[in-house]
This record gives sequence, C-alpha cells and structure tokens, in this order.
Amino acid sequence: MLRKLIESFINHNKKLIIVSRDIKIRAEEILDKSYHKSYNHSILILKEAQMEKVTINIEGTADEVIASLQRIVGTVQQPRMDVTWLPNEIEDFFEQLQPEAQRVLEEIATDPEGYDRGALIAKLRVTGRGLAGRLSSVGHNIRRSYPMKPRPIELDEETEEYTMLPEFVEWIRRNRGIH
Repeated sequence: MLRKLIESFINHNKKLIIVSRDIKIRAEEILDKSYHKSYNHSILILKEAQMEKVTINIEGTADEVIASLQRIVGTVQQPRMDVTWLPNEIEDFFEQLQPEAQRVLEEIATDPEGYDRGALIAKLRVTGRGLAGRLSSVGHNIRRSYPMKPRPIELDEETEEYTMLPEFVEWIRRNRGIH
C-alpha cells in the first residue's frame, strides 16, 4: 500500500524523500523494499521547477501513517482527460520544444493512430536512447507549463506504437506542412 502511495507522488512529477529515524532514503529506493515497519515519517516533497520545500511529519501506527498519506495523495490534482488543447496552447507548447522533439512529433503526426517505435527510430536514424532523449523535452514542457493537460503522445508498451491526440495531429498538419 505504501509503495502505491509513493509511486503516486513520484508520478506527479515531484521528488519525494522519506526521512525516518534520521536516515534519508530516496523514494525510488523505498519502492524496492518493504517499508511498513517504521511508524514515524517525515516527508520532504521537492517540486522540481520551483524547488519548494514542504515538510510533513506524520506520527502514529503504520495504519495511521498510511491513512494520512492517502489523504495527502488524494489532494494531488490528477490531469483531466476531458480537457482538450486549444490551438494557441499547442502552438506555445510546440514552440517551447527542442527542434529534435518537434521533428519527432511531426513524424508521429504522419501516422498518429499507431506509429511503430522501431519504424520511428529507423526513420529518424536514432537509437532508442536517442529517441527518448529527443522526447524528454515533451515531458519537461508538459510538467512545467501544462501539468493538467493530457500528453500529446502516448507509447503503448505492448504494441510499441505511438499515438497522438487528434488536436495535435490537426495543428501539426495545418501549421507544419505535414500530411
């Protein structure tokens, strides 16, 4: 249960450090260990962009600590999937991307309902790691400027295919000359 709560914090683009008995442990390390035995936790949440520091002290039984963490996680806003991107937001988002990331999105827009990852790597003449590096500015830009918007592209882990939101396809095709 605690593992899911920690993953939820990490998935919301925050760094999470749990401090217990004066030992600092990175959340990623905790995910691989059973951590239910400790009853007294201080949690430091460092938001990447502003590096704000919030300290939360939770004391009690393991069940009380977990219940408190659940209440905290429940207050984290989730991206709403019914929110769409406006054309001016897409333009702003796109212009903030590195040129290599723009090129990747332009290419995915040519087959937005399932662009094979291997084919994309071959087409762009990059490695898998190179593709990930190019797409990193997409993730950074979402977290920094549009945290409540859905991601413009998704990778289906099973099929290894990228899909793109229709509003991005339309904007890229109209404004970047991609068909």
